[in-house]
Amino acid sequence: MGELHPKHGLCKTDEGLVRGACLNAGAQSLAPQALGIQDVEREGHAHPSRRFQPRLRGRLGQFCGRCAHDVSFLRKQPQVARCSIDRSKKSPAGFRVKKRLFRLTKKGACLVRLPDGDYIVSPVYKAVKVLEFIAESGRDVSLTEVANALGMPKTTVFRYLQTLSATMFVSHDAARDRYGVGMRFRDLARADNSMHRLRRVAVPVMRELNQTFNETINLAIESEGEIVYIEIMESTRTLRMQARVGSRNPLHTTALGKAILAHLRENERDALLARKLSELTYRSIVDSKVLRRQLKEIRSRGYSIEIGENEESAMCIGVAILDDLSYPIAAISLSAPEQRQSDELIESAGIALMAAGRKISEQMATG
Repeated sequence: MGELHPKHGLCKTDEGLVRGACLNAGAQSLAPQALGIQDVEREGHAHPSRRFQPRLRGRLGQFCGRCAHDVSFLRKQPQVARCSIDRSKKSPAGFRVKKRLFRLTKKGACLVRLPDGDYIVSPVYKAVKVLEFIAESGRDVSLTEVANALGMPKTTVFRYLQTLSATMFVSHDAARDRYGVGMRFRDLARADNSMHRLRRVAVPVMRELNQTFNETINLAIESEGEIVYIEIMESTRTLRMQARVGSRNPLHTTALGKAILAHLRENERDALLARKLSELTYRSIVDSKVLRRQLKEIRSRGYSIEIGENEESAMCIGVAILDDLSYPIAAISLSAPEQRQSDELIESAGIALMAAGRKISEQMATG
């Protein structure tokens, strides 16, 4: 019986395929010649010693564990493809090991090749490749498509997709079982340069609204299920609403957040509404069914209204800023003390904000 490589947990011995978790002390650092391996030619598969030799990694490649021949040579050997030893057939664990060894040596089994480097983390690299494939596809894709394109096992790809979905880098449409680009990926894609452009385009429009209504005008984006203020123009009135650039608030308690939620893709909206809805005031909506009905009204009306849900004695009207694919990239709002609330203000501000949102969207699209 031999000792095993801790990474692959496989070795081939006279008794069959077995699994383990340790090497002889220092064996990993020994050269093949130091272990009695003299012949490194690929013309034969002679074993220089009956003593088991640990699997090695080095300039000669990845070794099988009993000889100096690497995996590219073993692919051609009938005993690898056959692997019909008693231990493999009788033991479920042995059968899994057999499949793993065959997959390891099968030509073209995985199309993802790691770059050279001592600090490359294989799972992270492969997860990035999965994300790249989804982004470059330009459409929603299935688990099978990703696995086939990258030559990776479905179970491995499934775990990567579940992790990416949990972090919102990938969106999952459960009804069709398809995966697409998620909100966090879009956030990164439009970060920095796009954010600078958004501010540059939005500031003149915000200034015009501020002068027209003399109320506080806010610009915000969505990030990790919250809205983040990126630009604020305050009213000059003594009694006015104030916020700080960089501060965050929940999506469901703000007009800005509701405007964004209303225009998200359905599966992205479902993922956000599946979370617990926090109650900031007694008016905050914490029932997802009630919130869904309100979001439907917002899509129909064109703007959102929030009164005392995020902060008592405050009101806000918001509109989403959409890209050329009608996806919400930001939102703009007017906020004022609740005591100045009126149907006339809500209607006139709603119309003005919708026009402002369209203007910003058009300028962002044209560059």
